[in-house]
Amino acid sequence: MDLTVDAFRRVNDINVIGTFLCIREAAKRMRSGGRICTVASVAGKRGGGLSVAAYAASKGGVLALSRTPRGRWRRSGSPSTASPGADAHPSWTNPSRMPSSANGRIDDPARTAGEPHEIAEAIAWLLSPRSSYVAGRR
Repeated sequence: MDLTVDAFRRVNDINVIGTFLCIREAAKRMRSGGRICTVASVAGKRGGGLSVAAYAASKGGVLALSRTPRGRWRRSGSPSTASPGADAHPSWTNPSRMPSSANGRIDDPARTAGEPHEIAEAIAWLLSPRSSYVAGRR
C-alpha cells in the first residue's frame, strides 16, 4: 500500500518501455531469421504480492509486448521470451532473505534458485538456430 505512482512508473519505464525500445530498434536492423529474446519473469505470469506489484505488472507487460509481433515476424524469426523463476540474487544468498513472494514459487523440483549463468545459457539457446522449432507457451 506504500507503493507510489512514481515508483510504479519507474519500474514500468525500465521494464516495459525499455523492452519496447530494444525490440523496436533491433527489428529495424534485424536480418531475415534474426532472433530477439526478451526477459520477463514468472511474476509476470503469476502476479506477486503487493511488495512486488510494480515488478509483476511490468513483467506481465513484457510478456504481452513480446507476443504482439509474433504473427508479423513468423517468417523472419519471432521474439522468444525467457521467464526465469527465482534467481540467485546476491541479496538472496541466505535463504532467509528471499522475499516471501518467492517462497514456494520456485519451479525447479529441487526448489533451488537459478544461477545467472543458467539463465544466460537458456537465453543463448533461445537466440540460437537450435531453438527454431520451439514455439510453445506455458
